[in-house]
This record gives sequence, C-alpha cells and structure tokens, in this order.
Amino acid sequence: MQDGAIRICSAPENPILELRVPPTKKQMDVLYDWADYVKDSRDQILVSFDFSEYESIDPENAFRIPGIVRRKFGSTLEESEKEQVDWESIKKFFGTTDDFEDSLWIVPDGSLLGKNFDRHAARHEDIDKYDGPGRRFRNGDEFLRSGAIRIEPVPGGYLTIEIYVPPTKSQMERLYDLVDYARKNPFEKIELSTGPEDLEFVDLDNSKRVIWLIRRKFGSTLLEKYKGDRSECSTME
Repeated sequence: MQDGAIRICSAPENPILELRVPPTKKQMDVLYDWADYVKDSRDQILVSFDFSEYESIDPENAFRIPGIVRRKFGSTLEESEKEQVDWESIKKFFGTTDDFEDSLWIVPDGSLLGKNFDRHAARHEDIDKYDGPGRRFRNGDEFLRSGAIRIEPVPGGYLTIEIYVPPTKSQMERLYDLVDYARKNPFEKIELSTGPEDLEFVDLDNSKRVIWLIRRKFGSTLLEKYKGDRSECSTME
C-alpha cells in the first residue's frame, strides 16, 4: 500500500481501517461516512496505525473512529485542515457582530459570526450554506474541528461553549469576555464541551473555572501557541 493511502474493508465481519500517515481532508470526510456505514457490523471493527497491532472497537462505538484518528495525529491533522479554511471569506459571508447574543461562533481571530444567519437555527443548518473560497463544511461539527468555537447564550438557561481544538490567543481573550458576560447575565449554568465526550457544567459563581478547564484540556499546545507571551504563559495551570 502506497504512503498516504488508507485501507478500509467494509465487510460485516470485522471491518478494517488501516492508515499510517495523517489523512487528508477528503480522506477524513470518507472516514466519517465509513464510520457511519460500519456501525451495523456484526463483529468488532479493527483499526491499525502500523499494520501490525489492531484496536478493536464495538460497532455501537463506530462514531468514535474519526476522533481516534484525530487523537493519533493531533496537531498535524488539525493544522493541515486549518490551512484550507478562508476565514476572511467566511466572515464576509456570514457577517460579524460584537454582541454575544447575536452570535453562535467565535472564529480564530476572535471575531463573532452572526449577522447573516438565523441566530436560533440548529448548529448544523447554516454553516453548510457557505459557498465561498476555501474549505466548505457539511455541518457544525466540521466547523468546530476546523478551529471555530461554538457559543450559545440562552438568558435564563444555559450558556453553551463547545471547543474541540486549541484556541488562539484572540479566541481566549474573547472567552474571558464571554465568561465575564455570563457572570452579569441571568444564566443557570455554563455548559462546557471540549470534545464529543468531554462535558462539564460550571456554576456562575465559579465561572472562571471554564478558563481553567480549557487550559487543562489543551495544556502544552496552548503554551506553545503563546510562546513569548509571558502574561499568558504565567497563568497556565
């Protein structure tokens, strides 16, 4: 098998995924579809990154396969995908706002998207409408994995924050503002998700814990991003 190729076997008996190097964006798109397809398999799904040792995954957990691949290749995969995103064109397409209540997304330069889409639409419904230059997205989860942060402030309810990749310095500054905003508004709790299976609920009187949890999750990756900025590095947990 050539370097860069991915081998998949989709038989109902022991479906197999084999890859040795970080997949491309197109290959990841195929992996998401493949994981959905093999969830009805009769036997364990086998995944290997060296063609010798295999990890067994229950079919009911097939949805975790893309996440396993992402954890394996980490920032290499994330950076290759980020380079394909034209954030300026996305900002022009959706518009920006300075009001948290009018936004659902924080992009890497800290801008809030939100003027040109339905504020109350489900998170998967509008991102796929982007048809400008650079990478396009099938749903909100792909947008999250590309470096955007999803926020959903519902006064009287929860403030939701979803962040799947290490935030930029500008995003962290915006998150500080968001936490301060939460303390001054009638939210019940802050719901923080730092991955598909990482969910925590934070009381408003302990809202600064949100920043701590994000730093704990992304640790040394954040430190590397802020290298040279002593004010940021000194507050690492």
